[in-house]
Amino acid sequence: MSYSPAYYKAHRDRIAKANERWRRTHQAQLNVASRKRRAEHRLSDRTAALKAYGGDPPRCACCGERALSFLVLDHIGGNGAEHRRRNHDFRTEPYTWLRRRGFPAGFRVLCWNCNGVIKPNQSQCSVHGGSET
Repeated sequence: MSYSPAYYKAHRDRIAKANERWRRTHQAQLNVASRKRRAEHRLSDRTAALKAYGGDPPRCACCGERALSFLVLDHIGGNGAEHRRRNHDFRTEPYTWLRRRGFPAGFRVLCWNCNGVIKPNQSQCSVHGGSET
């Protein structure tokens, strides 16, 4: 319900108390709705980041895996730990961090398997043709 500015000014305390009462009695619903919105935003940001770095549809840069649930972002050059130390908000919401900065260079999409065995500065993991150095 919206109020005219004059009514709101005259009854500001009463309106604020009513709003607070409503929030207290509906807190569970608000929490569920808020969690759902955050999850939708995270999924949207994740999908956008994977497409920005892995093409549309996204795929692993090493083996070509396309299952979204297997795909992750990788710091090219292996500087991920340093980058996370310098950018606290990247640690908590990496996909949002990337979207807000226009998907900067320095990242690629890998599947979990390739990401686990690839060495810094390799374009492919040892399983898919990368050299063991």
